Amino acid sequence: MLQSNAKSETATDDDRLHLYEKTNRQYIPVLKAGSGRYGNVWLALKADVLHSKKPFKPQLIALKLPTPRNENMLTREVQKLQYLQTTAGSPTARFVTCFHAQWDESHTYCDWYTMTAIPGFTLHDLIVTFACPSLPVPEALVSHVAIQLAEAFRWLHTHDPPLLHGDFHEANVMLDPSKQDVPGFPNVTLIVFGNAKDGTPAALHVERVRYFQMIKELAMVDVGHTWCVNTLREKHADCNHDDEWIEFLKVVRDPRCIQNGQYAMGWQEFWGRCLFKAIKRRDNASQKVKMAVRRRVDLAMQKSAVMGEVDCMEAVEYFKTIAPSTDVSDGSPGSSGGRTH
Repeated sequence: MLQSNAKSETATDDDRLHLYEKTNRQYIPVLKAGSGRYGNVWLALKADVLHSKKPFKPQLIALKLPTPRNENMLTREVQKLQYLQTTAGSPTARFVTCFHAQWDESHTYCDWYTMTAIPGFTLHDLIVTFACPSLPVPEALVSHVAIQLAEAFRWLHTHDPPLLHGDFHEANVMLDPSKQDVPGFPNVTLIVFGNAKDGTPAALHVERVRYFQMIKELAMVDVGHTWCVNTLREKHADCNHDDEWIEFLKVVRDPRCIQNGQYAMGWQEFWGRCLFKAIKRRDNASQKVKMAVRRRVDLAMQKSAVMGEVDCMEAVEYFKTIAPSTDVSDGSPGSSGGRTH
């Protein structure tokens, strides 16, 4: 994740040396991208870039290590990511990609692993950036986020057995402008699977409700923090949105299942009522709308603390002064001990 939050920090010399040795001299850390209860994520480069003159930023990966006594969480995350990547029908573009995992000698715990470094911003960043009526998120972009997140969760929740993400919130959803399955719209990617597990019906329902709440928050930004629908679910007289969009707002505000009126509707019902129409809204967006989406995405990128080539060059220059070329790993799996998978 090239996007860095307020807790991000430039690696100290001690950090760099420790992680360089921890990864069997295969990776050099550049910046600490995030800290969590169960693990820390660093943006890093393969050590063989010390012999390269190419731009370094495109070669960045994310390196995740467990916090003390939480190796089991990292192990579970790697296992889930590898499962998502190899299971038939999985919408792999919606999930972060695990590149390389280093296991202990008994192959019981994962010591660290590398994954995609997403050059984008979180859904939280998008919501906060546009929490102002004068900067609405275009309907087409709201629709796009709803569609691609639903693609991920429909597959997870309807899998056999159903899978629960387990840590679903705005900061664990990233938007990547560098990858666009739909031209003009950044790919939406779910990250952090350390709490993923088989889901009970009750837990899946809670996660589904959180999805609707999240899309509702984004849609509220779109309509300037005011709802076009009153408490009686009737359209306000001064609303200028079309009926399909009003129906979308009604559902994400109150997603109760039509059948029983108590539980949040399932993915099949939501697709039938709203998302097929949302796909048309996004795919038929005019050039004017796409330009508005691009401006909003560019603004979100500007407001996010995104690291650059200078950060990479500084780390590379530091390691050139301390790491003789003969000591640098060639980066091949297992070249410096330990087991890989």
